[in-house]
Amino acid sequence: MKKILLVTLMVNFIMFYYSSVVFSDGNIIVNNDEWTLSDAGFQRAQHTKQFVLNIANLFGNGGKGNFLVYSSNFGLTQKTLAATMKNAGHTWVVNKNEDFSLSNIKLYNGIFLAGEAANNSVLIEYVKSGGNIYLAGGTGWGGSRSEANRWNEFLNFFGLHFKENYNGVDAVNPIQSSNIIFKNVNSLYYNNGNSIIELTDTTKKSMIIDSRNGNGLIALYSGNSMLTGCVQLLDKPLKGAKALLIQSGEIHQNSVLNESGCYNFQKVNTEKSFSIIIRKIVED
Repeated sequence: MKKILLVTLMVNFIMFYYSSVVFSDGNIIVNNDEWTLSDAGFQRAQHTKQFVLNIANLFGNGGKGNFLVYSSNFGLTQKTLAATMKNAGHTWVVNKNEDFSLSNIKLYNGIFLAGEAANNSVLIEYVKSGGNIYLAGGTGWGGSRSEANRWNEFLNFFGLHFKENYNGVDAVNPIQSSNIIFKNVNSLYYNNGNSIIELTDTTKKSMIIDSRNGNGLIALYSGNSMLTGCVQLLDKPLKGAKALLIQSGEIHQNSVLNESGCYNFQKVNTEKSFSIIIRKIVED
């Protein structure tokens, strides 16, 4: 006769020796074109203001953000965008001559880029440290190939890529995505940008979230804090067990332990303690 044994383990914060929190990358919003946030973009698509506020909310983690525009391009420097940010209580600094060292730009919650080149290696490290980037292509500065090459080292690292030709999309495009940055946003304006494509991304953190006729118009890289750990029972991986992550005030998350007995929770609030319950039915 088989005996069924329910193994339940409670993993608390103090048992951190086999659990690790991987602090979050930041977020990247890539727009094929710079016209979206220009005064003309606000005029042509009535929900552009809401789109900007959604970006600020994401980059500022729900609070008041400190943002740098490292550009002189009209798509990021005109009055309506600045007023939208400032009226919402955010700090909006426009300075293409800002010290672009990692230590300095980490003072900002988000960096907005279009046209002027920025050190791609610094951008990568900035996002890896939790910083946020809004990048617009399609400026025409140097031509389509030069513009794509200006950013693709950075984009490729996070699973995205600017195509080397302009796409000819000149339209107020209806938004079909339910992504959070499009909350209460029905359409946005674009005018002849660098289409975006996804590269192979095993983390599944990069995605095209707006497109038209096969042209990727806006892409999002969403960085999350991850909690990982591995469990052994009697010196063997506890594969196939179910893990439950509990944090006060947060939605409970589930993970199935893999062949190595490891769980992976894609998002954890690093400001709160946590408990993990691991359960498995063992046949004896």
